Amino acid sequence: MEYYAKSKKVQFTSERINEIKKNMKNIEECLKENLTETDVEILNSSITDIAEKTEEKQKTLKEHHKDIVTCAEMFFLEYGEYFTEKEKKLVVEACRIHDLGKVNLVFQAMICPKLAEKFHIDVRKTPQIPHGFLSAVTISLDEFDDLSELFSDKDFGPFITAVYYHHDREDHYNSPAIRKYAEKYFPERKSPNQGTKMVADENNYRSSAPHHAKTSECQRAGHKRRGSRGRSPRRSFLRLSPGRIVK
Repeated sequence: MEYYAKSKKVQFTSERINEIKKNMKNIEECLKENLTETDVEILNSSITDIAEKTEEKQKTLKEHHKDIVTCAEMFFLEYGEYFTEKEKKLVVEACRIHDLGKVNLVFQAMICPKLAEKFHIDVRKTPQIPHGFLSAVTISLDEFDDLSELFSDKDFGPFITAVYYHHDREDHYNSPAIRKYAEKYFPERKSPNQGTKMVADENNYRSSAPHHAKTSECQRAGHKRRGSRGRSPRRSFLRLSPGRIVK
């Protein structure tokens, strides 16, 4: 199954494009005394862009993550001197997983109507948990530690917080609610090595609950169970990773 990052862009008909161009020209004419040369250039450029716009294929989640990682890397090429190597690595790795929560079937049905029919999901009547909150439970502490030798356990909380809150969304969800939603709407996956479900049990969920006030109790419980680094199999609640869930 292919996973997508956003809805397919609507392609305007030639009639609609001509109508938009006409309206924008009328706006330019009516406001010409108040527009600067820059304003006129922007309007004319927009008119040209609309006229030349061609249909774009729907962007996959893998493509989107790659784009965002590239943006982060380009940013650090320009401003990297203001950040440590660990800080830069944390940002890039957060970019790699920040939208994994979009894999949930409700989101995919929302942006791909055919999937709504396939999985019998009425998007209008089905509540959604923001994808950022779901993305935060797709990586475990052990998996995080393995991303870079620069990382330590104490970096996990800030990392998960960045993923969890990468959008400004109303946050009234607790750990059980996120777990229940994920179990219901994330596709069942099979482990490449063991053939087991990639949805872990409650103890594994505790070890990777989002690092914020409402789930801090679960987070602390997870730390108690884990003990010292490397001793116990600290798996993520959702056995998902960029390489396994996205084509």
